[in-house]
Amino acid sequence: MKQEQNHFTFTTVIHPPFVDQDKQEEQFYPSIGYNFATGDAKPGWAFISKDQPPCVPYFSSYIKKQIGAEFLVTGGAYQENKDIYSSAFCFRIQLHDHMEGHRIKYELWRQGLTREDEDGNEIEGEKVPVIPQMNFARHNHKVFELLKPGTTNQYLYLVVGGQLINQDGWGILNQCEIYDEKGPVNQNGEQSWEVVDSMVQARSGFSGFVLNNKVYVYGGLTLENEEIKILHSNKVECFDLATKKWKDFKYRQGINVTNHLGSSCLPISDKHILVFGGSNGEKVTDKIAIMDIEKKSIENIKSKTKLSVPRAGSQLFVLKQVEVADSAQKKDLIVVLGGNQDEVSFDYFAIKDQNTLELEYVGKNEFNNAFTGAVTGTYAFGGINDIRAWVKTMQYMPVVTLIQ
Repeated sequence: MKQEQNHFTFTTVIHPPFVDQDKQEEQFYPSIGYNFATGDAKPGWAFISKDQPPCVPYFSSYIKKQIGAEFLVTGGAYQENKDIYSSAFCFRIQLHDHMEGHRIKYELWRQGLTREDEDGNEIEGEKVPVIPQMNFARHNHKVFELLKPGTTNQYLYLVVGGQLINQDGWGILNQCEIYDEKGPVNQNGEQSWEVVDSMVQARSGFSGFVLNNKVYVYGGLTLENEEIKILHSNKVECFDLATKKWKDFKYRQGINVTNHLGSSCLPISDKHILVFGGSNGEKVTDKIAIMDIEKKSIENIKSKTKLSVPRAGSQLFVLKQVEVADSAQKKDLIVVLGGNQDEVSFDYFAIKDQNTLELEYVGKNEFNNAFTGAVTGTYAFGGINDIRAWVKTMQYMPVVTLIQ
C-alpha cells in the first residue's frame, strides 16, 4: 500500500457481471483522492494493468499482496447468453498513477502488444494468464494471504467457500484450495491450486480475517434441506495452516449482535477483532462489535461509538500517522469506506485507548455526484434472490477499493 502523506485514494475497478467479455475495457479508471489535513476531495485517474480479463468480475474476491503493489483477484461471476455463471479464473492487477499508465501503454505499443478493434480503438493484445484457474468455480467467497511456514517473505493464498452457479444449477460451497506462487510445477511447467480440507459448514457471503497466520470465518449464508439459512456471526471456523484442517466453534453472542452478513472486520491485537456494520438479512446495522478469540465471544462495543450510517460490505483500511484537520496530533486511522446504498461515503476512527480498545469517532466524508455518478448504483444478483433481504444487503457501492 502506498500512502502519500495525508492522502488516501480509491479507484473503482469492478464492473457488474453484465458486460461483453469480448470487448476490452479502457485501462484508465476514475479515482478519488482525499486529503485528511485539508478535507479536500479530488477526482483523478489511475491506470490498471491486468494479466488477462477486460474487467474485474462482480462478486469476485481480491486481496492486496504483502509484497509489491499487486492485487490477486479470484473467481467472480459473468454472463454468457443471458445466463450467469461462476468463474474459476484468477489474475493479478497492478495500480499505477496517470503518468505511469501512459508510459506503460507506450511500452506495450512499442513492443507490438497492442492492437485496434473494429472501430479503431486501441486495445491490449491477448495475454496468457500466469495464475492457474481454481479447481472450483465460485463467487461471493473469500481469499486470504498466509505466510508460508519456514519462510519470512513467501506467501500462500487460501480461497474459501462461496457460491457456485453453472448450467446444472447453483449451490453453496465448503471447498477450499491453496495456491503457492513458489510451488512445484507439472511436466508442462504449470502450477495448480491444491485442494485442502473443506470447511465444516458450507457458506457464502461470510466475513473473515487472518490472525496469527490462521484463517477465521464467521456468519454468511448456507443451505440446509435445500433451504437458505443465515448463519449467525457466532458460528466461527478456524483453519490452521500447520494441520491444514478446519475446526468449528460456537462463540458466545452478546445482545443485539446482528452482523451476520457482510460485516467488515479488522484484527487490532493478538486476540481482538473489530467488526463494523453488517446485516441480519433484514436490516443493516450501524453498530461496531468486538470479537475475542480467547474468550470465544462476540458482542457490541460498550461505548456509544458507531458508524454514521448503517453499512454492509464496506472496505476497511488502516492509515498510519495521518495529519487530520483540527487536530494537533497525527493519528492512526481506521477507514470504513462504502457499504451504504444511499450514499458514497466513509467514516474514520482512531483507537483512543489501546488497553481498553476504546474507539474515537474522528469524522466522515461524503462524496457528491460529481465524483461518483459514474461508479455508484444498485445491483441485485441472481441465484439468491429468493431472500429479498440479502439482495438489499448487497446494494452497496459496487467498487473494489484499492489504495494508491
